Amino acid sequence: MTYPVDTSKRFAIYSQLSESVISTGNKWPRTDGGEIQGDDPDHIWLEQVSNRPEPTGPFMDVRRDGWLLDLPNEQYIEQWTEVDVSTPSYDTGNGYELDLDEDTQHRLSALLLNVNLGLELGSLTESSEVSFLDNTGAKQTLTVTNLKLMLASYGAAVVAAMGL
Repeated sequence: MTYPVDTSKRFAIYSQLSESVISTGNKWPRTDGGEIQGDDPDHIWLEQVSNRPEPTGPFMDVRRDGWLLDLPNEQYIEQWTEVDVSTPSYDTGNGYELDLDEDTQHRLSALLLNVNLGLELGSLTESSEVSFLDNTGAKQTLTVTNLKLMLASYGAAVVAAMGL
């Protein structure tokens, strides 16, 4: 380790006995960045390095893939993998599809809240018709009963797409 270290960085602590990282996200214990006095001789302080890359396209994202232990360079390096996050869609079975993205999920959740409020206040019945836009922007109309059934099935598709 070269002193003084940059105290704004975070550090992992590696145990030589257990051959594993035992702590991460630590601040350097000396504000001047100087050498640590009286530390456990089993411990090696490693600079945590995270160079999160930018996604290469609009339907790409990066996910942490793990950590690489680089003892010779005294670094604990965060590894990243680029993944395709193209939005899958859900076929409602009624001739239209709904995206499984978060915006659509929020929009449909808000619609369901409003429908349930309408039912509670008596302004809607189970046979009332409600309208919403599908992922093509086309207006779709369903009865409250059919909408609730479709949203329950849609929720299951969201959970399945998330791998839960």
